[in-house]
Amino acid sequence: MIREAYYESPVYVPLIRRAYELWQALERDGGRPLLRQTGGLMLGPEGGPLVRGARHSAVEHGLPFELLDAATIRRRFPAFHAPAGTVGVLEPRAGFLDPEAAIETSLTLAARAGADLRFDVAVAGWRATASGLALDTSAGLLEADRVILTAGAWAPALLAGASVPLSVERQVMYWFAPARPEGFAAGTLPVFIWE
Repeated sequence: MIREAYYESPVYVPLIRRAYELWQALERDGGRPLLRQTGGLMLGPEGGPLVRGARHSAVEHGLPFELLDAATIRRRFPAFHAPAGTVGVLEPRAGFLDPEAAIETSLTLAARAGADLRFDVAVAGWRATASGLALDTSAGLLEADRVILTAGAWAPALLAGASVPLSVERQVMYWFAPARPEGFAAGTLPVFIWE
């Protein structure tokens, strides 16, 4: 999901605007679509942190948005059974990114630019050297000027000597099977967060 009206804080909006520019450049350079703009709907009570924060970010940065009441939400998006008192901030530029296509495109362009991609190689440790970095890996010692480590939950242990303040946070996801799945088909709904 990508959205500009960040409820968390308006300080993120300039970063997201730049992210949109970079995603569009990656699409152009890679020759394939990565971002699908479906619109985004932040649903909840008007005074709740989600709706209040998204609206605040939109107003502060002059982002286009619509404020929808519960009846309008139900009429325009019948899959949502918004109870009375629910409001929504509808942001037209929000949408989602195709993660697999984005990864493939990034790897293709990185290799084209001279990156040495290593797959299925475990990194056990690293250290700075006079000429760059040395990596202790399952494929032996590797040396490089620059390295991109994508270690996920293992990053704090792997980067412990780098003085990078990292912490792993649990992100709880819920998956629901809708009673009428046709109402949730791609392109029929905006991406959404419901408080």
